[in-house]
Amino acid sequence: MPHRFAKNTKVPVTQSIAEIGLAVVKYGGIRFRHMNDPANQRDVVLFDIGGLFVSFAVALPLGMTAQQRLAKWRCVKRSIEGKLISVVEGIESPAQAFLAHVVTPDGDTMLERVERLALLPQRKK
Repeated sequence: MPHRFAKNTKVPVTQSIAEIGLAVVKYGGIRFRHMNDPANQRDVVLFDIGGLFVSFAVALPLGMTAQQRLAKWRCVKRSIEGKLISVVEGIESPAQAFLAHVVTPDGDTMLERVERLALLPQRKK
């Protein structure tokens, strides 16, 4: 069942986004910004860290309840903050932590490029 984490949160989306921005700066990132992209049913969190431009897309499908949206943003905050802490503590490099979300010179994320080239191994069913 989706959205079990923070399912009862009352933290506003704007506060979750602000906390992400504070975490990015606290853990060494710069140029944090948030962008609404309703045409693609998503929001995007953008920042630079370790010389990499990161684009973290947050899917916000139609029909999502207000409570699901609150919970989703708490999850996003935890995910990004966890990756940032992992980098600061030397567990991973910025590239290791954020590789899927790193933006390439042509504007795609690394994950989009890998998926387009079918480089991910497929499990046999």
